[in-house]
Amino acid sequence: MRKVILWIITTILVVILAAAHSPVAVAATASGSTQGTAGATETKGKTINVNTSSTTTAPGAPGSTTTSTTTSTTNPSNIKCIATDEQPATQGGVQGTEEIVVCATPGGQVTSEWPQFVPSTIVSQQPSVPPQVVGEDAASSITLPNPAIGINPTMYGVINLPIWLWIDPSIWHSYSASASAGKVSATATATPVSVTWSMGNGQEVDCSNAGTPYNPEIPASQQSTSCSYIYRMLPGGGQSDIGGNPAGTTTIQATIEWDVYWSSSGVSGGGELSPLTTTATMQYQVEQIESVIGG
Repeated sequence: MRKVILWIITTILVVILAAAHSPVAVAATASGSTQGTAGATETKGKTINVNTSSTTTAPGAPGSTTTSTTTSTTNPSNIKCIATDEQPATQGGVQGTEEIVVCATPGGQVTSEWPQFVPSTIVSQQPSVPPQVVGEDAASSITLPNPAIGINPTMYGVINLPIWLWIDPSIWHSYSASASAGKVSATATATPVSVTWSMGNGQEVDCSNAGTPYNPEIPASQQSTSCSYIYRMLPGGGQSDIGGNPAGTTTIQATIEWDVYWSSSGVSGGGELSPLTTTATMQYQVEQIESVIGG
């Protein structure tokens, strides 16, 4: 009789223990994933594509209040972010995994990387890309024009006479590009703020605008510019031109500086990024016109 009672008690305990553990097994099966190695494997390889598009807003014709906007998304950057190098970690008393998220181009050029913590309760998680990283990727995809240099006199300059300097005013406007990574989208905008003219003799001229193109159809007395330079000496030591006048050739360089700002959607964020520059050069001759006094 005692043996029968012990057998009944043992059977009841087995049934109770089995019932207590069965919900855990069911929950794991229903979630389709398990902790430990399986979770790490699912996290590793999760990627987010960072796609970019470029938008150009240009002013309309002179005297017009309209603008034209062109948007191109045919050349996405195809930057991808992937979580790698997973290591066990604890943060705020919560156990989980510390991993490195790396963003790179299809050619393998790394654009940015940062660490992120994944709690152990989260089996699979896409990398959370900081909005500024997306903004920086957008800025790197902005296509900015090089300055088209204008100068007057066009053929050659003359010592002690002002030279007008300008760049093509049609490019003096903002350029934008957008990027997205998961639920984060950002737009970066570059705006021209100044032109630095290097005159080839160690001197520079800073102009806060594109300059004023010289119009040969208008009398010089009716025109003015805020961006000009006067050579006081011949550049490059000086030689003689075909007419026997002392002359020198120099390289003039124009550099546009662009202020860059970014803003995001999906999450809050925005601010100033490092400025960008575009540059162009041209060869220019400066002559010294010597007067001849007859006797």
